[in-house]
Parts: sequence; C-alpha cells; structure tokens
Amino acid sequence: EPREGTVLTVISVAATTAAAHADDPPGDLVRAVADRAAEALDRTTDQLPELASAGVVDAGARGFLVLLDSLVAVITGVSARRRRYRGSLMGGGRPGHPDDATCSGSSEMDFEVMYLLDGAAGEHIGALRDELDRIGDAVVIVGDSSSGDGERFSVHVHTCEPGKAVQAGLAAGQMSDIRISCFALDAIRSQVDSAEPPPRYKRAIVAVVKGQGAAALFADAGAAVVRADGGVSTDILAQAIRDTDAAHVIVMANGAMTSQDLVSVAADVRSQQRSVVSLPTLSMAQCLAALAVHDPGESADADAYAMAEAAAGARWGSLRRAEGRMMTLAGTCEVGDILGLIGSDVLVIAPDQTEAATALLDLMLATGGEMVTVLAGSEVDDAALDALAEHVRRNYAGIELSVYATGQGDDLIQVGIE
Repeated sequence: EPREGTVLTVISVAATTAAAHADDPPGDLVRAVADRAAEALDRTTDQLPELASAGVVDAGARGFLVLLDSLVAVITGVSARRRRYRGSLMGGGRPGHPDDATCSGSSEMDFEVMYLLDGAAGEHIGALRDELDRIGDAVVIVGDSSSGDGERFSVHVHTCEPGKAVQAGLAAGQMSDIRISCFALDAIRSQVDSAEPPPRYKRAIVAVVKGQGAAALFADAGAAVVRADGGVSTDILAQAIRDTDAAHVIVMANGAMTSQDLVSVAADVRSQQRSVVSLPTLSMAQCLAALAVHDPGESADADAYAMAEAAAGARWGSLRRAEGRMMTLAGTCEVGDILGLIGSDVLVIAPDQTEAATALLDLMLATGGEMVTVLAGSEVDDAALDALAEHVRRNYAGIELSVYATGQGDDLIQVGIE
C-alpha cells in the first residue's frame, strides 16, 4: 500500500528527473537528480501525518539521498552540502511525541514471525498472503529463484497469532529458519539494565598522557588521566572510562592507541547509561587545545564538537632523537641527530636541540599563529628551552608562549600552535 511521503515518493521524483535530463552530461544529470530528490525529501514531512507529528523527514528517503549524493561525489568530485535533518521536541515528552499522542499508524500486533518457504506453488503463495493478511499486518512475501533449485520465499508478518502464521506456511510448502519475536519482550530487554546504577556525573574527560608533569597538568585541567609511559592496554582504558562514573565520556588517547583499539574500547564500555566519544587527537598538544574549550555547561554533543574542532585546528610538532639512519623529507639523518616533525613528517634535521627547536618553530609559524604551547620532555636541554623563548621574544612579537614541564620520555618537546 504505497503512500506519498515515503522513500517511494523520492525515488519516483529521482526517476522522473533522470528521464528529463537523460541527454545532459553525467555530472549535470546526477546533480539534478540529487537536488530534486533533496527537495522531495523536505516535502515528506508534510505528506505523512506520522512524520509531521515527529517533525522529521522520511528516514528511508534520507538514506536514498545519501546514495545519490555519493554518486554525485564520485562522478563530479564535489560533495553536496545538505542541511542537518533533526527531529523536533514536542510537548516536553519524548522526541516527536506529545504525552497524549496516539500511534494510529503503527502495528498493534504482539509478535513478529519470519520464515523461509520452499516448494510453494503460485496459488499457494496467494492463499498464504490472504491468510496472513487476515490474522496480522505488515505482510511481506519475497521470492528468490537465484539458487537454481526452485523459488524460495521469505515470509514476514506481524500478528497476535504466531501459531496460525506458522500453520499457514506449513500448508503452503516446506518451512525453514522460523523466527518468532515478541515485541513486548524486546522492549523489556532494551530497557536499562537495573543492575547498573545510574551514573553520578553528567560528563567526564579521559586523557591518555605520558610523563608525571603531564599527568598533573591534565588532571588540573579537569581530565581523568591514564598514564601510558610504558604503553596502555584496552582493558586499562576501559576501566578508566568506567571509573569516571559519568553518563557521557570524551576520550583522547593522544596517539598512544590505534583507532581500532579505541573503537573496541568504546564498544565495550558503551551502555544504555553511558555514551563514549573518542576524539582523534594524536598528541598531548592537541589534547590541551581541546581541553581549553571544554564547557560542561554546553550540551554533550556541542561540547564534543567544539573540542574536536579545537584539536583539529591546533597544529602540532615535536622534537625527537634519531635512533637510526634513515631517509626523511628533510634528507638523510644519522644516529643521534635531532629531528623536527610536524605531525608525522620529519622536516628538520639538526645536530643539536637548540637549532632544531628554533627551525621547527619557524616552519610552524610560517602559516601564522597567536599562541605557542611547548610541552617539555624529560630529556630536553634547558638551554634549548631558553633559546626557544628568546627566539619567540625577538622574532615573533605579540605571540604568547607557554612552556610546561610534562616529562614525557619519547618526545624531547611537543609544540602546539593555535
């Protein structure tokens, strides 16, 4: 029973547009199709009462637009920019549902029944559909003859009489893979685990750091600190997240863990009462920039976005001692040389820390900056730090310099530019 305001409406508009622009160059064709589909998507809210009540566009149609926009990006190399599609809050209750709202368009059945059916003749499928329509709703029967062993049908129905739905299938053919789900039980299982107490705090920040000074610095900035001087395991990070006892946790591993490990940790500790967001910070300098804009008074999503934006906007570099002879973008280095890196690229090779530090800073400030933050490791020379401060004073008037003794053992210094 097709209805206007669903993905079918948007597909129809896309097909009509494609036919009208069939003779256009491919780039113009796909752009026209995607733009008309976006306009049709916006209209779905007014076409279906359920969508109007919830204040949202049709989800399937939105997904179809994602596919069209991806097609545009592949063919033209330019990604379309769309508005954010968000639901509205109505009546102070759940999103899109006033407290006195009724669900007139949804199923009132208690069970979902699905099974596969083999060896059924066409007239048997017609009779099966009639019987399932009589005892339930949301009936879907799809045939598949790709296996070459005759047609197999996938059957789906919502009903209060699951036994009769199965009996109807038995009368039509050979059944397999029978699945019966109870909506009430699914709802109970999806509820918050009563064994897990509600969190005490709304929000927390977990920062993975190296060095005793860094631990104190980030703790003073409000973060729960995990030391990674000798490496850090997923189990340790997961426990640190749980120990925050917070409903929303932002994690910054600062290059100490792989992205796969961070995804694994987040999946392990996420629950009905705890959300976890990992910001892709690769250095403590980026982490410090993110913490500077952290605002507990903001909404969790807005706060995480602002922190991610600040971290991404902070250019960072480091000094390290070469442990072997190797080719770099700056030439060939020898054992013991001081390397200046911007991100992960070696752009400076110098015989001593002072020359390397000033050369690295000049490169990083070539594109501008207002504030320089230096995180000093345990092996850095005091003379190099003094020379760096003097270099900023003489050559970069108006730029603020902050130096923190963080004590990390791998980088001689980390430099952040904002």
